[in-house]
Amino acid sequence: MTVTDPAGNPVGTDIADPNGDFTVTVPNTEVKPGDNLTITPGEGGNPATVTVPAETPTITNQEITPDGNGGYNVTGKTTPGTVVTVTDPSDPTKTVGTATADTNGDFTIPVKGTDVTPGETLNVTPKDGTPVTVTVPKDTTTTTTPTVTNPVVTPTDNGYNVTGNTTPNTPVTVTDDGGNVIGSGTSDGKGNFTVPVDGSDVTPGGTITVTPKDGEPTDVTVPANTPTISNPAIVSDGKDGYIATGKTTPNTPVTLTDAEGNPLGSGNSNENGDFSIPITGMVNPGDKVTMTPKDGTPSTVAVPDTTKATVTDPKITPTDTGDYTVTGNTTPNTPVTVTDAGGKTIGTGTSDGNGDFTIPVDGTTVTPGEDVTVTPKDGNPSTLTVPAKTAPTISNPKVTPNGTNYDVTGTTTPNTKVTVTDDNGNILGTANSDGKGDFTVPISGNKVTGGDTVTITPANGVSNTAVVPDATKPSVTDPTITPTDDGYNVTGKTDPNTPVTITDDKGTTVGTGTSDGNGDFTIPVKGTDVTPGEDLTVTPKDGNPTTVTVPTDTTTTTPTTVTPTISNPTVVPDGDNYNVTGKTEPNTPVTVTDGEGNILGTKTSDGDGNFTIPVDGTKVTPGETVTITPDGGISNTAVVPDATKPSVTDAKMTPDATVTTSSLGQLNLIRK
Repeated sequence: MTVTDPAGNPVGTDIADPNGDFTVTVPNTEVKPGDNLTITPGEGGNPATVTVPAETPTITNQEITPDGNGGYNVTGKTTPGTVVTVTDPSDPTKTVGTATADTNGDFTIPVKGTDVTPGETLNVTPKDGTPVTVTVPKDTTTTTTPTVTNPVVTPTDNGYNVTGNTTPNTPVTVTDDGGNVIGSGTSDGKGNFTVPVDGSDVTPGGTITVTPKDGEPTDVTVPANTPTISNPAIVSDGKDGYIATGKTTPNTPVTLTDAEGNPLGSGNSNENGDFSIPITGMVNPGDKVTMTPKDGTPSTVAVPDTTKATVTDPKITPTDTGDYTVTGNTTPNTPVTVTDAGGKTIGTGTSDGNGDFTIPVDGTTVTPGEDVTVTPKDGNPSTLTVPAKTAPTISNPKVTPNGTNYDVTGTTTPNTKVTVTDDNGNILGTANSDGKGDFTVPISGNKVTGGDTVTITPANGVSNTAVVPDATKPSVTDPTITPTDDGYNVTGKTDPNTPVTITDDKGTTVGTGTSDGNGDFTIPVKGTDVTPGEDLTVTPKDGNPTTVTVPTDTTTTTPTTVTPTISNPTVVPDGDNYNVTGKTEPNTPVTVTDGEGNILGTKTSDGDGNFTIPVDGTKVTPGETVTITPDGGISNTAVVPDATKPSVTDAKMTPDATVTTSSLGQLNLIRK
């Protein structure tokens, strides 16, 4: 028996025993998963084909640990991107948790405490892989009191972030020196937490206390919130002078000085922190001007040369992938370079015929808060300050009645302070989002009226709005938007038999439907009509509008496109005819053709991907090659056997295992 690779090179040989059985060992260095190998018995026997199987996923470092909230986390490592499922061995159909391994192969699967029993064994199985077991701990109690390690208070634009580490999934409370709660949050699965605190609630130099639930309090000192300058620039005033611009802490005095410290002007930032200060002293192109916020950190920029290329309206914005884009306008068709604070080039591009440019910057090359310089060739440099990679947003904002009052709910970045204001900017309520980003802000019913619009703003983030419902009109409860193969389904509940309309953020109708006799409705929305992250409005006829946000992650429901292939193709005699067998993607049409492309037979693979296609014996000749093609996939071939020559039956290839059969022989390629 000779085994050859796709190029015809021998990769293994063996001699069949008196029963016709054989095993050929093929080193894994000689082949790779997906290769079609040919097995030929004797001299000139009928060849058979086997396909090298993919590596079977396995799990290592499996462990189950209490999550601190009555449940458990199952962790481990497997092949990256593999779906891992936790099941109850006594009822294999009962799934108690599932997750997908990350790019490193690591996975964490939450399991509810109500779904398992301490002491029982659970199966942890990678898809198409080998299961392992873990045993639910019998004692889920925390034997040590939670404590906080590495507490740090960091200034932000509107206050401070309190960070640290404690027991995973534990509520954390921050109080001032009078014991008043000024912030709260929940640690993540690794125990890390971030709790935002409003700057008006604390005093620089004062002490605040950080306490995990049922744990030990830890004191930490509030640092001075030192003002800084972001996006400093000097621009022409359109005459013979210049204006210094930038952003700092709101309502802060800013002083301008030259390289020798001589005053060049002063002014105050506005309520948003922006400032624009005319330069009153004498400066020349290339001179350095220092901008210093009161009690803050100075920033220095150069006076531009109006005879050289200059960048106008420069911006740096974060992307969804964690990188940045630098944009602006300069002289048309001019090379532009972006450098970091150390002068290292981190991005290049060329302006177009209108002078516009867009330059991508790798997010790993810069740090939020760092200044980068944008310079057109032989031109004036401009300074930009790197923003945070993602600004918090509000999704699925809703206002729902709660007795005579209301609850404002939605989702934002975890552990983020959320403020609700009325049309006049008056604060109606504040709260912090939890560890999953969900929040509920109670507001008094006597401060709003049905039909009012409220604004919901995450700290340092982007606001969204919601409408206070009118109790006399139909409302939508439990509105949800979920991905489908070609778009989304919007579901919810309202008054029975009520028309419901869905509009996009421009007011264009993207879906309509009518609730059933129970008030339930499902309305399909085409994926081409909306954009992930966009807010849609769901309105029952003559009723209160409700907002849902198009999800940005559809990976859990969108099927992965797989190009079908044919593995283990074989032609076996069936009386005077033949059967063509093999394996492909489940429920896929498969066609067999001869050397001229004539169709010899078609069939659809079963739920496991196996197929058997009858071929008329009068249409093929022994030794002839037939082609087997899955719909939309990659073809493979097999040879019609000659009954007068030795053949191989039940050819299989298995990694690291030996399987024996009786018959003329089985190929079992052991990968070692």
